[in-house]
Amino acid sequence: MRNALIFGKSFEINYVDEDAKQRFKVLDSRECIPVYSNDLNNDLLYVIRYYIADTINNSQDEYYIEVYGNEFIRKYKSSNAFTTLSLLEEKPNIYKQVPITVFNLNSDEESIFDKVMTLQDAYNKLLSSEVDDFESFCDAYLVLKGCMADADDLVAMKQNRVLMMDTDAEASYLTKSVSDTQIENMLKNINDTIHKISNSPDFTEDTFMS
Repeated sequence: MRNALIFGKSFEINYVDEDAKQRFKVLDSRECIPVYSNDLNNDLLYVIRYYIADTINNSQDEYYIEVYGNEFIRKYKSSNAFTTLSLLEEKPNIYKQVPITVFNLNSDEESIFDKVMTLQDAYNKLLSSEVDDFESFCDAYLVLKGCMADADDLVAMKQNRVLMMDTDAEASYLTKSVSDTQIENMLKNINDTIHKISNSPDFTEDTFMS
């Protein structure tokens, strides 16, 4: 189910091991391609699995393709990124149907992240902008009005952390006015919307913290 949540679909293969025991294994969804019939039944005809295996000395990757059909299972090898194939093995399919079960998360085969990715990007951008604003606030420009100070005076004031100002002079920092409450409300609204669309609980809520 984890792969289906992430990739929109998951694949589980049924096979017999060396001890003649039935085994099940979840395959990497990124390595599998289901092929369906083009009629109204939309039956699963094949599942093609392609993957790269590291060699012992890691000198060159080895490319493999496995084709699972109703009547046969074939394994191919390629040494040049699937451009040419050589048949390594072909054996009958004892199950008489594709031994891989495909689980679709929804009819569109979309992961939970596809629907909330834009919101997640907006949340990260807003949070990053808040951090940038805080850094800018800590490194804000000091504005001096009506203060007759040269470069040496400014250096001395910075070193001594003392402002030498005339009677009518003014000093203030040049910062951007940001409402922390507004930003927090926007972050909360985006966070709530993400959990609502993805139908996932927010474990930071007090209900789960108690």
